[in-house]
Amino acid sequence: MCTLSWIIIGATAGLAACIIVPWIGRMIDKAFPPKAGRWIGAILCVALGGAAGFWLGGSCHLRAGPAGAKTDSAIRQLETTEQFDSAVIHSPRPVVVDFYATWCSPCRQQAPIMDELAGRYAGKADFVKVDVDKSPALAQKYGVQLLPTIVLFADGKPAGRWEGVTEGRVIASAVDAVSRPQPSSQKAQPDQQMIERAGVVTGKGKPMTLLGPDLKTGMEIPDVPLVANDMLQFRLSGLRGKKIIVCTVPSLDTAVCSTETRKFNEKAASLSKDVEVVVVSMDLPFAQARWCGSAGIDRVRTLSDYRGAEFGKACGLLIKESRLLARCVFIADPEGKIRYIQLVPELAREPDYDAVFAALAELK
Repeated sequence: MCTLSWIIIGATAGLAACIIVPWIGRMIDKAFPPKAGRWIGAILCVALGGAAGFWLGGSCHLRAGPAGAKTDSAIRQLETTEQFDSAVIHSPRPVVVDFYATWCSPCRQQAPIMDELAGRYAGKADFVKVDVDKSPALAQKYGVQLLPTIVLFADGKPAGRWEGVTEGRVIASAVDAVSRPQPSSQKAQPDQQMIERAGVVTGKGKPMTLLGPDLKTGMEIPDVPLVANDMLQFRLSGLRGKKIIVCTVPSLDTAVCSTETRKFNEKAASLSKDVEVVVVSMDLPFAQARWCGSAGIDRVRTLSDYRGAEFGKACGLLIKESRLLARCVFIADPEGKIRYIQLVPELAREPDYDAVFAALAELK
């Protein structure tokens, strides 16, 4: 509104100057035919006045800051790495970071949404903002390429990411998901209290130690919370009634894990509707979603155990040395009981796919 007002004022002033100041008309008459000169002069003055108004309007926006932003905003501005680490990385609460620029129109649209969320989650989650022009190092560190970029941090790690203007309900659901406390019976068990099974698997020939009890057939799939690509909690008990192929992998960004997931995705297309294929890794949920999108994965459900590695511990598949999951495939029947287990002894190798699907075929 500010820019439009200045354009109108500038154009009006230019037209008035052309009419009121006689020497403008006389100068134009000398260069053009008498009748055309006045009209051309008027058009030039209006155009110049409008351009001046547009420039003044842009300056007005820059001085005023993001439209819709409140001067008493609860959102703290961070500029240095030290401030960022203190307010975000070491925060006991979830933190939502708004990477923006003062000249960015979508950022101005995002500002009132962030202000509303900051007020709603006061005391439960923190909201901060980073001007990418003032803090380019922070923007580069977190891979900011589009504005605005919103990043949700939980326990000092990115747990959600959105680019462009994002609805408040989307951010709110992700904040709720990482803020929801676990029941006391499911609180994370310290690693030092876990059973250690040394040398069960190797990584490029080097013996690795697995944390947690040995997974056995006849056991029920541990009903611990995982995180879906939309940052919402998901439990495998929600798939009861179906046969479930569960694949645990170190990381989707590695060649072997990528190949394995693609092969299961291809095979899943020919499976009956009562079979669900799930891949669990320690990758962040939004990284899983991005990888699935680029790889065309549409038949496999990817879930993340990044928050507390509870699934890995409960299944005895958490690698002590790297805090990644060992490569394993197990199948559960519709009642949730494990009927087949294939723990791959070397992390750099793929599982025996024929053995997996032969076991699935035998499961009634």
